[in-house]
Amino acid sequence: MNRLVMLLAFSGVLACAVTEPETIVVGSEGPPVAPVPDEDRVAVDPIKGDSATFDRHNLMDDATFTDTAFMSVADVQAFFEQSPYKRRSFLADQKVAGVPLSKALVDAAKRHGINPLVLLVKLQVETGLVSLETAPKQKLIDRALGCGCPDNKPCAASEKGLGAQLECAGDVFQGYLEDLAAGRDTIAGWRVGEAKKTLDPLSVTPKNRATAALYTYTPWVLTGEGGNWLFWNVAKKYQRHLLASKPNHRWVGGPCVTASDCAFAEAQCLTIGGRGQCTRTCSLYCPDSTAAYTSGTFCTDLGTAIGSAPQGYCLARCDESLFSKNDGCAAGSSCVEAPRMNAAETTAMVCWPGG
Repeated sequence: MNRLVMLLAFSGVLACAVTEPETIVVGSEGPPVAPVPDEDRVAVDPIKGDSATFDRHNLMDDATFTDTAFMSVADVQAFFEQSPYKRRSFLADQKVAGVPLSKALVDAAKRHGINPLVLLVKLQVETGLVSLETAPKQKLIDRALGCGCPDNKPCAASEKGLGAQLECAGDVFQGYLEDLAAGRDTIAGWRVGEAKKTLDPLSVTPKNRATAALYTYTPWVLTGEGGNWLFWNVAKKYQRHLLASKPNHRWVGGPCVTASDCAFAEAQCLTIGGRGQCTRTCSLYCPDSTAAYTSGTFCTDLGTAIGSAPQGYCLARCDESLFSKNDGCAAGSSCVEAPRMNAAETTAMVCWPGG
């Protein structure tokens, strides 16, 4: 059976504390219950530089959803070793076809053009595996990401196990994105910019492909309880855990060797004084990020300073909450006041490269 067809039978999850982590139950009048800890239902609080307001129409931006380099194999392994649940996940020791799960997960994400974070979060919100310190019964591992596994029914034999589940989820997400990019509905009828009812039922108008794909996979909102609210909430928590030690990760002002290390539109890797940093050209304004641990940005004339024609570049604003030891800037840059490109009456304190 086609994986996309099988997934139509999947109806999402409801977060709930349970005593038997191997059990998945479907209520008589509600969505299925998945074994995740109560702490996953604690709504994330806003922090500086982080949008923590749930918008059911915009679960994750497309750039983040398809950022295949967002997490390395080492990042995923470290996540398992020291999880946000303040304990080591049993997944740190799991292997898929002889290789660590961390590598299998990143490889599957790259192969299908999605962020490894998406698969990592799905491992948790579907079956609670990331938060478990000891391995559960094999039947829960077999349905790790809920792909090809209709609620309260056995998974398709071909989709059982960690490796098959990673491949199944990556494959169907890739298919949804391809359909949407081609202007088609997903197999479940979701499309960017068109309202559709979830199984709650609530009307949702996806603002981007990532959101439409996530509702195709899990057609529930379930604010404060499960479904795609749970995906959004756990994704925020996991991003913060990962990025706390990596300010401006793949963002303006972040370190780079090539432009592929920078995950935003029209990114460039500009090397000054021996340090490469992510930037992009601009004429007046720069984009800002809603991700945790990212600086604000400012457009200023850096072209003249590096010996070329006047040209605006986006630089990170000084932020001592991110960089406390260098006046709010990463090593290799210094905090200076600079005028806005084409609007010199407006200035800001920015991290000037090469300082």
